[in-house]
Amino acid sequence: MTQQGQKAKGGYGARQNARRRRKRVRAAIILAAAAALVVLGFMAVKWTNELREAQELEREVNAHQDTFQEGVSINGQILTGYSREEAQALLDSYYEASLNAEIVLTFGEKSWRFTPRDIGAAIDTEGQLETAWQYGRQGDMLERLTEIRALREEPVDLEVALSYDRSALEVLARSIKAEVDTEPVNATMQIVEVEKFTYTDSSVGYRLDVEALVEQLEEMIRSGESGEVALEPEVLEPEVSREALESSTLLLGECYTTLGDSSGSRISNVNLALSAFNFKSIDAGKTVSFNRVVGKRTEENGFKQAPEYAGTTIQTGIGGGTCQASTTLYGALIRAGLQILERYPHTMTVGYVPGSQDAAVSDDKDLRFKNTTESKIYIFAYVDMRRECAVCKIYGKPIDPNVTIDIESNVLQTDIGGGSIVYMDDVEGRRVWYKDDPPVLYKAGKPGMRSEAYRVYSDATTGEEIRREKLSTDYYQPESDTYLRGIHDR
Repeated sequence: MTQQGQKAKGGYGARQNARRRRKRVRAAIILAAAAALVVLGFMAVKWTNELREAQELEREVNAHQDTFQEGVSINGQILTGYSREEAQALLDSYYEASLNAEIVLTFGEKSWRFTPRDIGAAIDTEGQLETAWQYGRQGDMLERLTEIRALREEPVDLEVALSYDRSALEVLARSIKAEVDTEPVNATMQIVEVEKFTYTDSSVGYRLDVEALVEQLEEMIRSGESGEVALEPEVLEPEVSREALESSTLLLGECYTTLGDSSGSRISNVNLALSAFNFKSIDAGKTVSFNRVVGKRTEENGFKQAPEYAGTTIQTGIGGGTCQASTTLYGALIRAGLQILERYPHTMTVGYVPGSQDAAVSDDKDLRFKNTTESKIYIFAYVDMRRECAVCKIYGKPIDPNVTIDIESNVLQTDIGGGSIVYMDDVEGRRVWYKDDPPVLYKAGKPGMRSEAYRVYSDATTGEEIRREKLSTDYYQPESDTYLRGIHDR
């Protein structure tokens, strides 16, 4: 091949190579452009999605832009969807009812009414409304969204505290206490006449605890609801009930002694001595002396001349008959179960009580006893002219209500002789008037006697004897025949 031909052939190959290179470049450019388009497509989709998501998040965050977020409440009042003004109106209406809620306190027939507003109660909602409003409104978009979503899962209920004047509440409680508090009243007993008692009922008292009442009222005020409360003050029991008084004024013992044919002067002396004990009350544990209560038997004290024992004779003396008063009292005392500290028998037997149931008194002989019950005893002693007898009754609280007491006398000897004849002036002229009239038998003599007396305790239900207590064994001298003689000249 010629040189020229070789050159021509070589030029053609170079052109071919150049074309191939240009094709490869175009292909690479096309591929790069396609890849770029694909990338741009993906990026466009991503940007579109992100824009859409951002818009949705913004809509979620701003869903309650002008109202309270979902899940926010104040004292149970749900604020979701309310504007600030609407929420304020809602709370004002709600708390207006709470401030005007009527609380009624009752005790018996009394009642007291008040509202929280009466004691200066008020509710400030502005601070908590502001706190509630700020939920979901602070921080960046993500922080706000996080808080908004958290509220849906765990709602928030804010509390608004009610304020009030506690001192005003205490003043109210004390004023109620002044009306409720009362002291217990003891039952009373009054003796209006012989053997007649009248009673008044006892009543409980009340004491109201102010602090406890204030705390109870505070709880009701905080609840915001109307209501009625029955006050329950402390009950104060009286020290003395009517039942106790009635059980302490039961008949314990009584004694009746006949006055028989006693003269007016003697009856007067018996009545005067008994009257010293009539209506007399004796405290528990107290010792009583007959002679001290009755006093000296003198004319200055109202006693008169009347027949009385003097050794083994009967003579006229100031105060004759006083021993029948002491004997009648003694009979009631031993039947009442009281303790006898001192007692003496007469020198001779008396006709108005069995042997060993008498009690003689004189300047050197006394009748003393002790109130051994747990309460006062009340003595009624008088002469019953209709029944012609001396009477003594003792009332009080039984030592043992399940036991009855009887007195038993036993004559040990009756053939003790040795009596004589004695004369006594008939100062009243009832049997004989003139000195020269023959004496008139006033009282026939009788032999002496030995006797004993027992206090017999028996079961009040069955009557079975429980025990017996010897009171005394006594010796009575024989009594002389007594004649009345006149003291007037013809």
